Amino acid sequence: MNSQNNGAIVTLWVIAIILIIGAVAYSLLEALRAIAPVIAAIIAGAFAIAGAILKYALEVEKAAEIKRKELMQDNYKSILSKLSTYIKSKGIDEEPLGSAHLESWVVASPKVIELTQQFMEKQSDLRLKALLKQMRQDVGLTINDLEKVQLLAFTTDKGGVLEVESNGTDG
Repeated sequence: MNSQNNGAIVTLWVIAIILIIGAVAYSLLEALRAIAPVIAAIIAGAFAIAGAILKYALEVEKAAEIKRKELMQDNYKSILSKLSTYIKSKGIDEEPLGSAHLESWVVASPKVIELTQQFMEKQSDLRLKALLKQMRQDVGLTINDLEKVQLLAFTTDKGGVLEVESNGTDG
C-alpha cells in the first residue's frame, strides 16, 4: 500500500506542476498580449532614433566632402595660376581662354573639355552655344528652353577677353 500511496502522491505532484507551468505560461501569454504594442512602439522608436542618427551622420559626411572638394578646387586654382606663369615663361603664348581651359581639365566633364577645345580651335556662335549647353547640363540646369535664346554678338577685344552679348533673355 505504501507504494500505491507513493505513486498517487507523485501523480498529484506531476499534475500540480503541470497546472502551475500551464498557469505561468498562460499568464505570460496574456502579459505579452498586453505589452506587445508597447514593445512594438519601443522597437519602432529605437529604429526611428537610429535612422535619424544615421541620416545626420551621412549629412555631416556629405557636407564635409563638399567642403573638401571646394578646398581642393581652390587649391587647384592656385596651382593653375602658377602653372600659367610657367607656361608663359616657356615662351608659349597663352590663349585668351588658356587658364580657364587649363582649370577645366581639373574640374570639368570630359564633354566640356572636348567642346572647349573645339571652341578654342575655331570660335563660332554654334560652338559657343554647344559649350554653354553642356556646362549647364553639368551643373544640373535644363537646356530645354535654350533654343529661344539668341547670341547676338561674339567679339574678342584687343586684350583677348571674350565678350558675348545676348538678346537680354535669361536662359
